[in-house]
Amino acid sequence: MSHFDGLVEITQDGAGVIEAGSSKAKGFFTADVMTCIVCVYVCERATIMIHDSGQLKISEIVKFIDSYGAVKKLVVVSGENASPEAHEDRVNTIMSKFGLTGEHLEAKFVPLPAFAVLSDLNGDVVATGKPIPSGVSRIPDSHKRWCVCNVNNFFSAPNSESLTLDIQYQQGKYAPAAELNQSLEELLGIVDEQPDYFFLNITFLHEAHKSGLLSLPTSLIDLAKKFNLERLIKNPLSDEEKTVQLKEYESYMREATA
Repeated sequence: MSHFDGLVEITQDGAGVIEAGSSKAKGFFTADVMTCIVCVYVCERATIMIHDSGQLKISEIVKFIDSYGAVKKLVVVSGENASPEAHEDRVNTIMSKFGLTGEHLEAKFVPLPAFAVLSDLNGDVVATGKPIPSGVSRIPDSHKRWCVCNVNNFFSAPNSESLTLDIQYQQGKYAPAAELNQSLEELLGIVDEQPDYFFLNITFLHEAHKSGLLSLPTSLIDLAKKFNLERLIKNPLSDEEKTVQLKEYESYMREATA
């Protein structure tokens, strides 16, 4: 498989399922794979792809996969930025739940920092580091889904494995974008506790605000615009910017407690 025709897209911490006998889709693809792994489960009654950050609840993955019958084949794709230890433990746990052995597993390593994974219904996968071609049919509400994923991940405790599996494609159609796991009050409470991530926290919340997922306080909207925080999505803070961040955080907290 080397092209995207007939494939449906899923995104990070999402799952897609194509039921056996369905003629609406030929397989899946998922882009921007970096620290995550991509798992393809070929089951008795469906083929399933999951783009797993390592934060998803294993119990939900197992329950969902199990509803489609015995797993005949599991393909696990990882890249050079994935954590082998963390993901290996998760995969082993899932395999043990289904009684799978090494004979069922096909592990594929991709020597790239970021890539896309394509899979047909037999679990034959291809990875590519090339950009997704223009004209390819993409998942609806992609930026909104991106915002939900980033806020839910970034505002969860590291290695908590607490995120709900987002079933994005099922029974021949896409599901609506998921919702945020926490209220605005809870999210702002986390902002208060993380001075070292103040700018990046506000960056993700501002993106969620622009997508209509929450209503950010005006002061934080103004701050995001003043410092052009959107650039932090791809560019880390410099030492000088970290100093500015601390001053802005302290000012924010003084106003919040005044």
